[in-house]
Amino acid sequence: FGSRLRPLVSPADCDASALIGDMPKFPKIFDNIEIALKIRGSHLVQIGGAVFQIVVSDGGDVGVLTLDLKSGSAERGKGRADVTVVLTDDDLAAITEGRLDSLHALSSGRLQAVGDIALIGKLSQILESSRPACAYDS
Repeated sequence: FGSRLRPLVSPADCDASALIGDMPKFPKIFDNIEIALKIRGSHLVQIGGAVFQIVVSDGGDVGVLTLDLKSGSAERGKGRADVTVVLTDDDLAAITEGRLDSLHALSSGRLQAVGDIALIGKLSQILESSRPACAYDS
């Protein structure tokens, strides 16, 4: 994974204050994943090639995203998946920001997986690819 792709973002997407404090981070992360699918879905399909279900354990009923990287679509809520991952809001943010690797999270118990756990290695790359351009180093 050589080059960093930069999606179009608004200044509000780069507001770090929206990602700190007690506010949940997963709604913004889910929004960014959906935006990334619209901008570069074929790239994400190439990386993923499977259906991932992300369950934010402290996100309640709305903390679920089914990410179909066979067809390039995402749906809020539960659906059929090749692998389901369960993790906290903070750990999802850490993986998305590149501070935590998904395989390390799995091996340390910070991420639980059901299904094809071989796909977990792709999760970090998928989530990091969905970050807004302002989150990348210039």
